[in-house]
Amino acid sequence: RVKGEINAMLSGRGFTASHTIVACGAHSSMPHHSGEGPIYADKPVVIDIFPRSQSSGYFGDMTRTVVRGVPSPALVKMYDTVLRGQKLAIGMIRAGVKVKDIHTAVVDYFKSRGFETGMIDGKMQGFIHSTGHGLGLEIHEPPRISMGDEVLEEGNVVTVEPGLYYEKTGGVRIEDVVVVEKGGSTNSRTCKSCRSCNGTRSELFLPSSPRPSLVPFLTIPALRNCIRRLQMPFLRRLFRRGRAPSIFSPCPGARAPACRCRNTCSIGKARSSE
Repeated sequence: RVKGEINAMLSGRGFTASHTIVACGAHSSMPHHSGEGPIYADKPVVIDIFPRSQSSGYFGDMTRTVVRGVPSPALVKMYDTVLRGQKLAIGMIRAGVKVKDIHTAVVDYFKSRGFETGMIDGKMQGFIHSTGHGLGLEIHEPPRISMGDEVLEEGNVVTVEPGLYYEKTGGVRIEDVVVVEKGGSTNSRTCKSCRSCNGTRSELFLPSSPRPSLVPFLTIPALRNCIRRLQMPFLRRLFRRGRAPSIFSPCPGARAPACRCRNTCSIGKARSSE
């Protein structure tokens, strides 16, 4: 149902969305599982949207992790680690940097926070994919931010999408797209509602870019509207029981719409008596 709503909205605005991922619980611990069945309370929901513009042919790519209800302390730590790992990777991106240096830094950071990668209970778990990949007329293009020998060049458009995946806890992935520049990178998503976070909070769902020619899809209003709708009212309509979806560590200046969950979440408590 959620995937159908996402795909229908994008299709109506001239974009083809296929293989959209909305994976909950154990399914979220498998990076490429598209998701099926119900969305459970208190479990991570990985939402990965990568549609293609029917006019320009360019792809967009964005992933967020949300929870219906209250995340466990272990899940909160996972999310915080992935978010910090993504910020670490984005801070290293600039022309001339070796991709393996970025990937290795993220792997080492995850390990320092207690998140190991390897065989656990007979299954590969932890950080089990690359940090990112090129994006353009194909969904996966060079360079791949992994253990290869590639070097970033000015003008490359790459995803930055670290993640952690454990069968017992679930998965967390956060993905944004950046443009490689000589002295750093430009993130295609920044906070529009305030400047208190300096555009560094990946959970804001508000993409924009001063370089629209380099990121032709992610800057369009359709994706922003889709993500904002996905973040707030649509998910709340689906999750009529229990608390409204939570977004971890929301930007302190972001404005949230009135909650309609009629339950006890922090936004809707004032409406619980209605």
